[in-house]
Order: sequence, then C-alpha cells, then structure tokens
Amino acid sequence: MNKYNTNIKKISRTIGATLLVLSLIIGVTSNKSLAQSSDDFRVYAQSAPKGVMLVIEGPALHKSSASQTNGWTGYNIYRHKKGDSLQELVTESPLSRIGSFSELRAIGKEGVDGMVTFIGATDTTDLWNMIVTSDERIQSLEFLLKPFRKLMGHLLVDTLVSLDSTYVYYCAQVDSAGKESAPSDTVEVTVGVPMFPLLGPNLVEVETGDKQVTLKWTANPDDSGAFSFNVYRSADSASFYQRLNREEILALRFGDDDTQAPEMKFIDSTVFNQRTYYYAVVSADYAGNESERQVILARAHDNSPPAKPENVLAIGEREGIRITWEKSPDNDVIGYNIFRSIDADSQFTQVNTAPTPNDSAYYIDYSATLHRDYYYRVTALDKAGNESDRSAQAIAMFHTPVRPLPPNGLKTEPDSSAVKLSWQIIPDTLVRGYYIYRARSWGSDFTQVSALIIRDDSTWTDTTYGLSPRGTYMYAMRSVTYSDQYSPYTEAVSGSPLAKPDEAPQAPQSFFGHADIDGNRLFWTPSSDNSVFGYNIYRAPASDNTNAVRLNALPVMAMTGHFTDTTATSAATSFTYWLRSVTSDNREGQPSHPVTISRAIGALLPPGGIRCLNYGDSIRVVWNITNQDNVDGYRLYRRSAVGAAKLISGSIIAKDKSAFPDKDVRSGIRYYYSLSAVGANGSEGIRSREIEVLTK
Repeated sequence: MNKYNTNIKKISRTIGATLLVLSLIIGVTSNKSLAQSSDDFRVYAQSAPKGVMLVIEGPALHKSSASQTNGWTGYNIYRHKKGDSLQELVTESPLSRIGSFSELRAIGKEGVDGMVTFIGATDTTDLWNMIVTSDERIQSLEFLLKPFRKLMGHLLVDTLVSLDSTYVYYCAQVDSAGKESAPSDTVEVTVGVPMFPLLGPNLVEVETGDKQVTLKWTANPDDSGAFSFNVYRSADSASFYQRLNREEILALRFGDDDTQAPEMKFIDSTVFNQRTYYYAVVSADYAGNESERQVILARAHDNSPPAKPENVLAIGEREGIRITWEKSPDNDVIGYNIFRSIDADSQFTQVNTAPTPNDSAYYIDYSATLHRDYYYRVTALDKAGNESDRSAQAIAMFHTPVRPLPPNGLKTEPDSSAVKLSWQIIPDTLVRGYYIYRARSWGSDFTQVSALIIRDDSTWTDTTYGLSPRGTYMYAMRSVTYSDQYSPYTEAVSGSPLAKPDEAPQAPQSFFGHADIDGNRLFWTPSSDNSVFGYNIYRAPASDNTNAVRLNALPVMAMTGHFTDTTATSAATSFTYWLRSVTSDNREGQPSHPVTISRAIGALLPPGGIRCLNYGDSIRVVWNITNQDNVDGYRLYRRSAVGAAKLISGSIIAKDKSAFPDKDVRSGIRYYYSLSAVGANGSEGIRSREIEVLTK
C-alpha cells in the first residue's frame, strides 16, 4: 500500500470499466446490485499458492457498529473435507473490520492518503466515516486492495489444507456473546486447482536505455481469470527469478479485443549496462496463482558519452609531436582518439588507426612534417562505443631534422681502476655532443654513465661508481643534436680496468635484516661489481663477535639479494651478521657492515580451563596444565568484593600441578580468583580473567 497513491489517479479514471470484470474474477458482486439486507452474506473460495483464499460477501461487521447490523460483530468460517462430516473452525477469532480511527492511521500516511485520493474523500476523517457508515465507495477499495479487504474483515487465507484435496466451506455471523447465525450457502474448492486457467499477457516488448529496461504489454482479453500482473527477472535462464514489482499491477481491460486494452508498463532501473537479463511478465488471478513464464531477453546499453579529456598539450620532440592529456574521470573509458588539423577551427581528421590504451595519456604523431603548425583535439571512448566531445585544441610544430650519425672508431684501453675510451669526432655542426653507455656483460641493458661530452672531445675515462677493478664491461656511444635527436648506438666494444693481482671484489650494498617466524631474514642490494660470483654469510653471537661461523655451504648466487637463517628461531637470542662478496676463484672481499638481530620474548599466557569447586569450608581452584615450553609454574591470586587481588599460592605452584586448595575462606563471602604463568627466569605473564565463586 505504500506506493498506492503514485498510480491512483490513473486507476481511478479506469475503475468504472474495471470493477465489473474484477467482480466476475473474484466471484463477488456488489451489495448494491443484489439489494441484500444486512443479514445476507456468503463466502467464496479460490485455490491459492499457499492454501485457499476465502472472500466474504456481506456487511463489514464490528462490535462498535453491532446495533446497526442486528447485533452481529464478525464472521466465523468453517470447513470440512468433501465426504467427511467433521466440521473444523477456520477462523481463530471472528473476522471483523478495523474498529478505530487510530487503526486506520496505523496503516501508514502514504497508504491512507492514497485511499483518500482514490475514493474521493476529503481527508482521512472522511474516509473513516465512510468505513463506519458502510459507504458503497468502500467496495472499490476492497476490490482493488486485498490488504484493505482483510482489514475490513472480508478476507482470509486458509493454509492448513492438503494439496489435491477438496474442501467445503461456509460462514456464519457471530455476535459478541458467541452466538452464531444460520450458516451461509456452502462452496467447494480443490486445493491446487485454480478457478480459471491463466494465459498471460499479450505483446510483451522491451525497450533498453542507459541502466534501464522498460517492459510493455497489454492484457489478454481471453485471460478471463487475470486480476494483476507480476514482473520477474533473472541473471540467466536457469537461475532464481526475483519478483521486481512490490505492489500488484492491476490487469485493466476495457473490452474484448486488444485495441481497447490499455498498454501497461514497468521500468526496471536496477540493471547494469552491457549485461543480459531474462524477464518474464505473468498474469495472476485474485488468489495469486500465476500463468506460465515466457522469458524475454534484454540488455541495457550505455548511451551517455564519457567526459572529454582536459589539459591537452602538444610538444615537438625528436621523433614527432607528442600529444598529452588528462585522462577522462569516467571508469568505463577504454581508449582515446586523436584528431589533427592545420586549421584552428575546422577540418580535423583522426590520425590514430586504433584507440590508444585507456591507461595511457599520450600519443606521438610520427606523420607530422617539418616546420608546420598542427592543431590537435582528443576524445574519450567508453565500452559501449560512446565518444566524448572533442577537447580544447593544442598547437605544436615539428622542428627536428634527420637523426645524426654515431661516432666511428670507438675503442677502449685499460687504466688503473678505470677504462679509457676514444673515438673519431663527428664533423656534423648540428651535433651537440655524445653520451657513453655501459653494460655489465654481453646481452645486458646499456646504462648511461657519462654526462654530455662536447662534440670536439674524442676521449673519456670511466671512473664512475660500480666499476669493478676486476670486471669486463661493454661500451657504446650515441651522438645527440641541439634538438635532442639521438643517433643509433655504435657497435659495442669491451673494456676492463687495469686491476692489481690482489684486488678483492666489492662488498654488497644496503645490508639489513629482521626477525621472522621462520628465522632471521637478511636482505642486501647486489654489488655492481661484475666480478662477484656470489656471497658468503657469517654469523656470531651478539655478545662475542669474534666467534663467527659461515652459514652457507655454497655461495649465494650473485644476483640474489636475500637469505634466511632458519636456525635462529629461539626467543631471547641475538646474533650479528656479515656478508662477503666472493669471486669464481673463491677470492673473498672485505666484510660488509654488521647487522644485529635480536628475537623478542613472547608474553606468557595464563593456563586455560580455570574453574572453582565449592566445598563450603574451602575452595578448590583447578585448571588445565599449560603447554608453553618456557613456563616453570603458576601463581594464584584472590580478592573479595572489596580490595585488590593478593597472592595466596605462596611459592610458585609446580608446572605439572593443575589444582590448588584454598582453605582460608569464610562462609557467605564472594571471592574472585585469577591465575598467571611464571617463566624460567622468574618473569610473570598476564593474569587470567577472574573466576567468581560464593562460598556456602
């Protein structure tokens, strides 16, 4: 009823054409058409999904209006199985209408306001007066709102029935003293057999939009039992179908053909774009039985373009013009398109053949020609194929000419702890200078090791950090122009420093470590010295660094930067570690700086299962023996309701003991006991929670 008033105006316009159809579906005609007296009543029965729906035709009864209804205050409904004479009372108490204005207001403001609008009442008080005076307009609400019919004492669902069994029902009016009237006519119903076969709606269609699916249909004129429609949805055809409409969608019909049936509509705005959903629209009779589901597919589509990219910039570089932008904030963007023109305001054409990746925010236009201004705009594309508006324009010019040539004749010669390089000078006046690159070995990546060398220089000596006095390296060069255009690399040449026979390999860098559950973990940055074959790890007690031992049988490989000492797992230990680089001929370098790792002592936990046995003149405290290795025994504490806990166990209770008798107690006193574990070094762990006991 909460959403009733949202469609109330539309329903009220068509109610006159609908009531006759609904009365035939329900099996009830209006009191006015039969001209019944206040004593005329009967019960109608229909098989429902959860039992039998019983609808009473007759005046709305209540004890407050008994004087107007010959003393009758409610209805009793009886049933018996067909062929069985045993009568059973279905109603736990007589059915009667709501009896006060406050009960009407308790329905909820939105629901009551919808009733007021529908029935044409001036306000809630006027609606209540119509109920009290049995105004004929109240029947309209009962026809269309089954919850309201129940509030009027005219509807009940009998769930205590058996499937495929036939029952006979009748009702009787009852007064406040429990006296019943003569019974009504009987009615038969077979559980599980609806009154009418349900055919479902006609012409179900779907329309899809952005995060929205709209279903449209018309009532089937041959579906004589249809009272309302329900809409179901599933993620796939085999999954659970969820009902989407909270309130019944009334099956309005104006005539016997489709041209007179109004189009009905339901909008599902709880869908995600680019997902397929399975829908079914079914017709339902007054008792809630439904027609078979005819599944129809729908897929919502995103029709909203993403936000356009912002802050577009274009910069001329050595290979073309680089266009950059701030990415669109929309999370469904899959890429970007770039448009170019030589005119600031028109004739933009797309220059990329495929959208750029959504995680990139740049594009290089290699097709730009020299010394011409270009204007660029960028758009964003989303998963649904929507394209944003074009960004603001950016302008740039490509200035860089052909790439320069690399130097010729590069060669090396050894020097004391250094490598000398020489080459032939490039005569090209556009060349600004050179850069030298070094690799650890054949196949390794080159790294720039020199600052810019001016064009007229033809030698350079490598003394940079990381150069091993015993290593062999690969070198290459590149020329660079004033517009930052780089040449290809020269052919690589090898070179080595002039090393002394007794020079040792360099120590590793950034040596550190920490304690872990599996042992002490050590980490370091491998040495840049390419003569290093591996590393040896040494350990000594932190209190005696002279007593060091080597932990690894074979050297840890050169590019490995970690090692775990799995023998250091005991608590309260402290070790100091060193690393030494080692060459392939087992020459060790100087030790690294030391790293000391101390393992903490964990807090002792109290024993578990603490409980108290009350013997009246004594209390026996018992517990489960702890399995902690570093525990020597226990301490027991006690306090009364006032005061702090005091130690009562005296000396330490032995670790293998699990009970302690407290004989120093008084009758009728409430005591609180707690227990702690004591370590081998005399340290005491945390206390247990207190156990409360009242002496006898």
